[in-house]
Amino acid sequence: MTRFEWQTSRERQRWQWLLVALMLVLIWLAAMPTAIAIVATLLIGVLAWQIERSLATSQTTVCALMHGENGWQLLNRDQSTLAIEWRDGSVATPYFLALSWQAIASTQRGHLLIWRDALSEADYRHLCRLYWQDRS
Repeated sequence: MTRFEWQTSRERQRWQWLLVALMLVLIWLAAMPTAIAIVATLLIGVLAWQIERSLATSQTTVCALMHGENGWQLLNRDQSTLAIEWRDGSVATPYFLALSWQAIASTQRGHLLIWRDALSEADYRHLCRLYWQDRS
């Protein structure tokens, strides 16, 4: 069974904070009253914090993806596994994998966003290959 364990992605963090900074610059460049700009800035700050918390939580729940004779499985931090299949809407690019999945034995659904720098280069290529083989 092939096991893919990922680390926190610095690339994801860079993109996330770049987008937050861009939104803040656009707010302050827009022709709007200062009070509205302050409220919008606070809302973006809260939104950025919520996104960071959400991504941190999802990254700590699922710690690995496994592929073997029985198909794909998610491995959680508590060492429990969940057999999954890929749903439509998954995307594999040279920079990241945005994977939509559904549990085989239940109606549980979810998403994984795995950035290229979260795995070794060889593991990322291998995971992409296995994903595309499974989808074809």
